[in-house]
Amino acid sequence: MSDWISLELRNFVRQRACGRCEYCKLHEDDAGLRHQPDHIVALKHRGATVASNLAWYFAG
Repeated sequence: MSDWISLELRNFVRQRACGRCEYCKLHEDDAGLRHQPDHIVALKHRGATVASNLAWYFAG
């Protein structure tokens, strides 16, 4: 497992979410800050760095 997320995987998660936070649905264009991928099941709990365990997230 790694906390490094490839550009390809990061772009896939962003496109899947249509640029919206997958928790609050805020679009990146309305946020003022960039969104980022977030592990749904944390790495410390043995969550994998795979698309199905990543959510596009607004950390603002």
